Amino acid sequence: GSDIELTIDRDIQWAAQKAISDQVEKSKADRGYVIVQNTKTGELLAMANSPGYDPNDLSEATSAQLGNAALQDVYEPGSTSKVMSIAAVLEEGAATPGTHVTVPNRLHRGDRLFKDDVDHPTWYLTLNGVLAKSSNIGTIL
Repeated sequence: GSDIELTIDRDIQWAAQKAISDQVEKSKADRGYVIVQNTKTGELLAMANSPGYDPNDLSEATSAQLGNAALQDVYEPGSTSKVMSIAAVLEEGAATPGTHVTVPNRLHRGDRLFKDDVDHPTWYLTLNGVLAKSSNIGTIL
């Protein structure tokens, strides 16, 4: 068929747009985006970007605002893999968001040496903290 069914939920979309706009402003970030997906069906329930633009007045939009950053931005896949890895750990009940994780500056596994993007002393984090700091080592542990 040629039928297309939109799966965006307007209430979730509104909440996602407000949340990402508020967080970008609060953290003084250049931009942010969020995608909410039903993991059982694959349906996209919301997709929001900030800063946004008024599609009815494109003359006010900057080139950086045009398009859909959630779909088009290029970034290292490591950070998205961390979210999926931690989500799997939580779903399996192997840890909770408050589980304590001791994160050294470097981690040897086999013949590999893993590190985070910044040098740091040993971090004492929760699983939430591992995700907040986007720690490679914390995710491995």
